[in-house]
This record gives sequence, C-alpha cells and structure tokens, in this order.
Amino acid sequence: MDDFDSVSSEYSPDESLTWRSDLLRCLRSIQTTGDFSWTDSYHIFVNPALDIPGHGKVALPLCPRVAHEIKQACRLAPFGNGHQTVVDDSVRKTWQLHHTQFRLANPHWQAFLESGILAPAAQRLGLVGAQAKPHKLLLYEPGSFFKQHKDSQKEPGMVGTLVVCLPSEHDGGEVHLSFKEENRTYATGPGSEFDMTAMAWFGDVSHEVKELRSGYRLVLTYNIVVPTVEGPKSAAFFNTQVEKLQRILIDWRETDQFNCQVYYPLDHQYSESSLSLGNLKGRDDVVRQVLQLAASKIGFSIFLASMTHNKECQEGYDESDESEEWTVLDNMYTPQGKLIAREIGVHTDEILCSQPFYGDDMAADSEDEPEYLGNEHAAARFRYHDSVLVIWAKNKLDSLLGLDRDGLLVDALVSEVLHDLENHQDGDQSVAYATSFIKACCESARHKPASTLPRILDCALAVNSSALYEAALKAGCHLAHVQKTLARHIEQDFSRRAEPGDFENEEWSKWLGVVVKKDMSLTSLQSILHGLAFHFSARLKPSFRSWEEATLETQLKTKPQLDLGDHEFIMKLIQAHHADIEWLSTRVLSELCARGNKALLRRVLDTVFELREREFTPDEAKAIYRHILGNSIKVFSVRITEFGVGCYSSSAFTSLVDRSLGLGLSDTLCPIFEESRRGFQAAELPHEAEYGIANFLRDLVKVVQKNDQSVTPQSSSVLAAFFETVLTRFFFDPAPSAPTERFKGWASPAQGCGDAACSACKELDEFLLSEDRTTFRFTLSYNQVWHVRERVKKDGQVRFETEVDESGVGDRQVLVIHKVRTMLQMDVSLYESKIQALERQMEPLQGEWMRKLLGDVLYGKLVLLEGVRQDAQGDGRGPLRRV
Repeated sequence: MDDFDSVSSEYSPDESLTWRSDLLRCLRSIQTTGDFSWTDSYHIFVNPALDIPGHGKVALPLCPRVAHEIKQACRLAPFGNGHQTVVDDSVRKTWQLHHTQFRLANPHWQAFLESGILAPAAQRLGLVGAQAKPHKLLLYEPGSFFKQHKDSQKEPGMVGTLVVCLPSEHDGGEVHLSFKEENRTYATGPGSEFDMTAMAWFGDVSHEVKELRSGYRLVLTYNIVVPTVEGPKSAAFFNTQVEKLQRILIDWRETDQFNCQVYYPLDHQYSESSLSLGNLKGRDDVVRQVLQLAASKIGFSIFLASMTHNKECQEGYDESDESEEWTVLDNMYTPQGKLIAREIGVHTDEILCSQPFYGDDMAADSEDEPEYLGNEHAAARFRYHDSVLVIWAKNKLDSLLGLDRDGLLVDALVSEVLHDLENHQDGDQSVAYATSFIKACCESARHKPASTLPRILDCALAVNSSALYEAALKAGCHLAHVQKTLARHIEQDFSRRAEPGDFENEEWSKWLGVVVKKDMSLTSLQSILHGLAFHFSARLKPSFRSWEEATLETQLKTKPQLDLGDHEFIMKLIQAHHADIEWLSTRVLSELCARGNKALLRRVLDTVFELREREFTPDEAKAIYRHILGNSIKVFSVRITEFGVGCYSSSAFTSLVDRSLGLGLSDTLCPIFEESRRGFQAAELPHEAEYGIANFLRDLVKVVQKNDQSVTPQSSSVLAAFFETVLTRFFFDPAPSAPTERFKGWASPAQGCGDAACSACKELDEFLLSEDRTTFRFTLSYNQVWHVRERVKKDGQVRFETEVDESGVGDRQVLVIHKVRTMLQMDVSLYESKIQALERQMEPLQGEWMRKLLGDVLYGKLVLLEGVRQDAQGDGRGPLRRV
C-alpha cells in the first residue's frame, strides 16, 4: 500500500471527503488494540491435576467431600484497602491458597494454558507477548462473594487478570464487569459440572463476584504480565482508540448523507472459507476489532468481503491503450463468516486507498487467456483480488434490498442485525436502525425473510415496535414456525392474567388484527387461524375458537369481492351446514351471490354437483343450485363480448346448463337465457365472432337434447326465443347478398401508383380498365418490371410472367400480363364461399328437435337457410339477387 498522502491527493476539497481522509489515517495508525475483557468455555481441556500437599490430587469434577477438605487447607482471602491488605467477610468471603501452597502436576497443563487459554485472551485484549503468572487457588462455597473492586498491580508489568474456573457444579457466582458506560456479565454456572470456563480482563476494569447460591466454585487465578512496553496496558488505552474512531464515523454520518459504505483493504488475502473474524491475522484482526467495537453503537455495521478488480484489455495492450475496468464484491460475510450478499458493484471512490492498487506494474492474481477470433483482437481479462473490511451505515442497509434475488441472503443478514440489536437494546438509535431495516425486509417483494421471522417477532415484542410486529406477521403469518412463536407469546400474555375470561375478543384482535386486515383470501385466513389454534393450550382454545368464528363471519360479510381463492372456505361452510338450507341461504349463499365473481360461482356449483351423491342429498344440491342461479342471473348470462377471437369456450356455460337440467332446474335457467337474449339483441357482433357463436349453439343443442325430458313448456318457449334472436341477429341478417356486375366485360380496378410521371403504371391502368383486352406485353427496364409486378401481384384477376427481351438493348425485359377471369366471376366465387361457410355452420343445428323447437317456418328460414341462396346463372355475368 502507498502512503496516506498519495491516496488523499486524489480527492477534491469537497467537505464530504474530509471524513474519508481522517478515517483512512486513523485505521492506518492502529497497530494494536483490544477489548477490555474476554471469556470462553471448554468442553475438551487438559486436567491440570491439582495437587495439595497433605490432601493429594483433586479429582474433577469437584465433589462436596473434596471441596470440604480443600477448605480445611485454605484461609479466608484478603483484599486490598488502600495501602493495606485486610480480611473482611462483609466485603469478600472466599477461601484461598497461594500458588506456592499447591502444584499443577500435569506436565501438559502449561502448554494448554498458553495456547488454548492465554493466546486467545491476549489476542482479544490486544496484548503482545503476554504471560500468565500463577497467583492463587480460590474456593467459593454457598454464600461466598466478592464485592465490586479493581485488581491491584501485584508485580511489574501486570496489566490484567486471568481466571480459570475448574469443573465443579454450582449456581450463582456470576462475574459482573464494568468499564466506562459498558457492563458485562460472565456466568460460570451453566455447564459447570463438566466444563472449564476462562475469563480475562484489564486491571482497571471494575468487577464483582456475585453470591454463590449452591455448589462449589473452584478457580485458578493468574496475573497477566506484559514485560515490554508494546500494546495497551489498560482498558483506558484501548478506549482511546475506539473513541477516536467513533468521532470520525460520527462526522461521516452527520456530514455525508449520500455515501453509505466504504471498503478498507486488509493486509492479508483470505480464502472464501477462512474469511471470518476468527481467522484474521495480525493487524487485520486488530483493525477489525476496533472498528467493530467503535461502529456498532453509533450506527455502523462491519462486514468482511472478498473483492475483485477486473481489467479487460485487447491483446498487445500497453499503457497508452484504453482498458475497461470494474470492481465488484464477490461475496460479503458477517464477522462470523456467514455469507450475506453476492455480486455487489463497487465504485472506486468507495474504496479507502483505491487508486494505487491496480496499476499496470502490479501483477494480476488471476487472468483469462484471450481466445483466437480470426482477424479480431481478443480481449484478455486480469483480476486483482483483495479481502476487505466493509463499513456500512445501518440506516442505509436497506440499499442491499436492491440486489437481485440471488444476490442477497436476507435471513443471514437479518440474523446479524438481530444479533447486533440484542447487544444494544438500550440504545434508541440502534433499535430504530434495526427495526427500520428489518421492517423493510419484511415488506420487500424480492427479499422477504423466512427462517428468521420468529426471531423478528421476538425482537418486535421485546422493543415494543408495533410496526415491526405487523410487518413480520404480514410476511410470515402463513408459516408454521411463525405461528408457533406467535402462539407462545399469546400464551404468555394469557398466563399473566388473573382470570382466563379476561382474554376476550378485544385481546385477540390486538394480537391478530394485522393478520385479519391483510389482503388475503378467506381460505388463507382460515388456514392461518387453524394453524395457530394447533399451538394453543386447551384452556385457551375455547376463547380463540369463539373469536375465530366471529371474525371469519365478519370477513365473509365485509370482503369487497369474493373470488376463487375463497372457494375452499365457502365449500367448508356449505359442507358443514348443508342440512340447514335456510341458514346456508341467509348466512353464506346470499353473501356469495352478492359479491362472488363468475369464476367462484361456477367453481362452487361444479363442486356441489360433483359432491352431490357423497356430501349432499339431491334436494340439497338442487336447493343450492336454485339459490345461486336465481340470484346471479346477470353473472351467468352469456354476453356477446365473450365471443371475440380466442376469447370464449362454450364448455363452461353448456356444462352449467347440462348440470342444471340434470337437476331438474330448467325453469331456473329461463331468466338467464332471457337476459342473454336481450344482450344479444342489442349488441354488435365482434370481429369473426360468428365461428365461436356457431360452436356455442352446436354444443348448447347437444346438452338440451340430452336433457330433453327436463325441458318444461316455459323453458322451451324461452329457448326458442333465444335461438331465434341469435340466429337472426348474427347469421340470417348478415348473410351476403348475391353480387351484381360492377365492371363490364374484362375491365377491373386500376392498380397503378398514381404518379403522372410513371408511364409504366399509366399503360398498366389503361389495360386493366379495358373491357375487351385480356393480354398485354410491357417492354420495360428491370426496375420498371419489378415496380409493375408489385402493383398487381395481389390481384386475383390477373397472372403475369417475364420474358427476355430479344432486342438485347440494355437490361430491358418483357412483362406479360393475362386477365384470367372477370370481376363478376371473382365476386360470385367469393359469394359462394361465404354461403357455403354459413351452410356448414347451420348443419349441426339441423334435426327434428330444432324443427320442433322453432317451428317449420323459422326452422326453414334460420337453419335450412331457405331463400338465402340463389345459384349463379350462365357464365356468371348476369345479376344475382336473394329471392
């Protein structure tokens, strides 16, 4: 890396860049730092083989009998009070042995202590060359404690204390640490029977050991000594580093509203699998620690990422040639190494110290060889890889939601934000940043969280954020793990009440109102509520069921429109109450008919018909059909607009007619046919709709004939009127009239271009308008031949051919045009084809049933088309008219 001055010189005097220079200078100045305390637990460890003269080796886990023997060998531990060392069991009640009064017999203990315990502790505290000097063995029994104090310096170079808690089952004895405004608690009780726990802190950190409630707590204490002057000697030194960086980050936050992230390249490169805080080396880990500790409380998140700078240039590239360059974050990780994002575009201004990195004198980390592309110059691509620390403003984390669907692992990112929030719940700003981002995730169409939604619910309730609670429920109320979490919170609320009866509808609406208000089908709502009920205890279910029933009934009455998504819900109600047709009609079917769309109404009728033998009696199915059909006349009527090209399939309506007639409801269909007839009477025929209407009539005749025994005189009369109107309006009235002679003899319309200067088209039009000329030869240039052919190539009256001009002058050709039929012959041919098409459309309707329905006169006129056709006479030159 080049020096700081060379980097800062690339920026303009713009005040928004001041914080960049300060930030880069501060990060470069960090050589070592650390946290003020550390702890870890060990499931696998080396037994130190504690040996007390006169008592032998101490077996672990410690048992009460041996603990009592150790106590007999100990004395009460003193504490420092000013320049004096005193014993006062109102301040400290603990038993001790000096390190000269016992030994650790296992020869492997010291190596484990140094590599497994001291090394990670020193790294966390930012200490270089730290040593652990034995101090005491302490025994805590029930009632033991040590009030808040600071450790005195017991030997030269001592900077802190290391405590190793040996396996001995106990409860209590938590260590409370405080430095500046920060407080921490380290508990050794959990897992104490079999695990070893270690802790370390600086000497100027206040700490207290809470009263031991049960069992025995046996600890080895060491003085942490740093013999050189390198590194921090106190938490105050570490705190100075953090505070300096915080001032710079606050300056960024308050003066620059546009830049939300920067990238700081690390000294070392790391593989994708090793990019996590536990694997950072040397100064990289030091910088990461101070950034993470400084940033979180003031509104910044720290991530790790692999970054690639790409340079693409032509083969034979030198410094004077232009190249295409771009930079991208390949993968971004949480400090724990969890992948959260991919393929994030990077602007060079966002990289601290970006300009000097990728000069032409720097070797690429990887490259693609150019492929051979004939005479073209192939491009070679060079890649420069870096591992970077990412500093991202928390209030701009939602900018990541703009990534492609595969670019963001939203649950991993939300989990990191929640983890950060759990550590800073006392900061209003931290809570606001976290809840705002997570709410945006829940409302995102592209990056909605799933696995973290239960934690989001927990968080929303913990910080009392109704907005986040509602967003989380809207995003995941249909998921079983979210329902389980929600039910747990409701159960807890219920348990806090003195009387179960206190949990009435108002309380249920408070918890679940957002679910009810969500735009979803009644089927989905019912499924969600049933899923919740599964997780409730027996004492809560009656109250919930009562609220659920009332809520679903209200939603049925108030939902603006019922559609196919509500089908399952409607059918469950029908199946549950089919025996009480009056209740069903007034409470369910009336709402269905009032606001159900055609698709839903049809599906309900289809389902009722399919279940008529298994779920319903014939009378019940008939009553349901009668109510729906009788109250949905306009919905089920056939409209002419449904017969445009590709718009309509007659099967739905004909199936409805078929099933209704099968149930004996021909009279119920009469209003629907009459409404359809009136619509057809007043409507204009859409383009090419006659083919769809013809197929519809054909299918309708089939289903009515099939159920002929169900057709009553009333319905027969309505059907006859319907067929008469449709056949007259859309087939008989629009039938073509016989053609008359428009042009005499062989004359036909002019086809020329209309340009007075075009002699070729002028000759062409004279020929076409001639009543007796049938062939004409044009000697024209190649371009003129093409021009004339284009004018007449779509004319069905003529054909043409091209011959070579024998004169041999220039590029001239001979175009021969022949008139093959008169205009009247063409008109007669078109008329015949239309009449034949009409006859084919009417053919499926012909038969005795239709004759009886319409009567002989209308049947002959509308179906047999009597009087519509007149055969062509002679050679087709005379007039043809309808008789």
